[in-house]
Amino acid sequence: MSSPMQPELAIIGTRRQQRFAPVIRRAATYTKEAEVSSILVLTFFAAHVPLAILMSRSSTVATFHVLGTIAVGLWVAVSSEKIERVAYAGAYVTGAEALWRMTQAQSFWEIGKYGVAAVFIVAMIRRRRANPSILPILYFVLLLPSAWLTIRNSSGSEWRQMLSSDLSGPFALLVAACFFSQMTVTREGLVRIFLVLIGPVIGVATVAIFGISTREEITFGLGSNFETSGGFGPNQVSSVLGLGALACFLLLLNKKVNLKLKLLLGGLIIFLSAQSALTFSRGGLYNVAGAIFFASFYVLRDARTRLRFVVAVVVVVGVSYFLVFPRLDAFTNGTLSTRFESTDTTGRDSIAMMDLDIWSKNPVLGVGPGKATEQRRQMGFEVSAHTEFTRLLAEHGTLGLVALLIFLASIAHNLIKAKSAQQKALVVALSSWSVLYMLGAGMRLVAPSFMFGLAFACFVLERDGNTPSPRIDEKGEPLRRLRRPELRLPQSPRINRQST
Repeated sequence: MSSPMQPELAIIGTRRQQRFAPVIRRAATYTKEAEVSSILVLTFFAAHVPLAILMSRSSTVATFHVLGTIAVGLWVAVSSEKIERVAYAGAYVTGAEALWRMTQAQSFWEIGKYGVAAVFIVAMIRRRRANPSILPILYFVLLLPSAWLTIRNSSGSEWRQMLSSDLSGPFALLVAACFFSQMTVTREGLVRIFLVLIGPVIGVATVAIFGISTREEITFGLGSNFETSGGFGPNQVSSVLGLGALACFLLLLNKKVNLKLKLLLGGLIIFLSAQSALTFSRGGLYNVAGAIFFASFYVLRDARTRLRFVVAVVVVVGVSYFLVFPRLDAFTNGTLSTRFESTDTTGRDSIAMMDLDIWSKNPVLGVGPGKATEQRRQMGFEVSAHTEFTRLLAEHGTLGLVALLIFLASIAHNLIKAKSAQQKALVVALSSWSVLYMLGAGMRLVAPSFMFGLAFACFVLERDGNTPSPRIDEKGEPLRRLRRPELRLPQSPRINRQST
């Protein structure tokens, strides 16, 4: 008899599980879980080094990579019975979006956001998922009324670009949250999601370091450096590299990751963090540090992860501070330390104050998505929004404020839904990284949408804890325990002594 298989990702819920059990059993797919091979992971990571170099040399190769990735993701969403593969496809697009922009792939700018949304929507339609979380739906619906202002006050097709730029991020967040809110992610499934995401992030780091090595001279100043960011926006490159480092760190706390893989991940944390620092955009490292700090309040409560967390922090911080950072500072002639010692917000506080001023003049619906940039131009500061939360107020007015409150309420909802300290730590890490990213870079990438949506999943991380994984058969049906036949010995008839 074959052994029962365990789910990597299954469609269950908390209160929904009993009400929609028939739908769950029809839609869920399962695969036998096995320990991730270190050799396979190393091969996957290493393959992105020459691939990224080829993409940086040829925009045609980069374009084919975009089209191939999206096509494979949609094919998996349509044909695969293993729902976890859809999550892997979304994770890969999330890690690759900045790589596509760096290598000037011939695709529209928001392909990452729409790609993730399309893959998840197709998967949900195919599996007839009709019970998403209501909070992300309310969050996005509240942002729609002000779109009419953009359409009415824009000339030609200009409004399409404005709506796409400012609403594609919230739309991707909505879809990702709905997709993951109906799923359970096990420990092994989480490992694979993060590993798939890290692969293209290594490609981003490769393009950046390849650009550094091929330049004869690099000028270091106190601002973000395009030369050390692969010729692309340092803010986005730094953030993606930081996201890769965070994924590596969270994997170090996972007991399903073997020692060889942990050593590889530890080296990647230092490598990705160093590349993030060289962009001179501080947000990437600050976001990681903040996410780990907030998650530590729950990680340290769990005896099973406390030691791994302390060891990981001590080793990574020690090696980075005493060995890596001094060499990077010397390479940049001391400007790197000066940059990170500075507390200058590079104008983000001024942009936020302008957004609040725009809101005060347009309190109900705001000025419409994308229109705040024009208002700032009239104020003498032509720049796009850097803080998503003040943008909501300026461009969506009071409805944007309500959407922001719902956004924060969803974090509280996910935190309450998580039962164990490990689950809560993961929800806090994912949510706080997304919030910190939006504070400094708006929603320029799909990464905050994907990570925030992932926090809606029901995590099953403790096999020996209070939330065991369900045992199922090959059809995905729950296994029933068979009672073992009891062996009963014949008993001699009782003798009634009174009758004798």
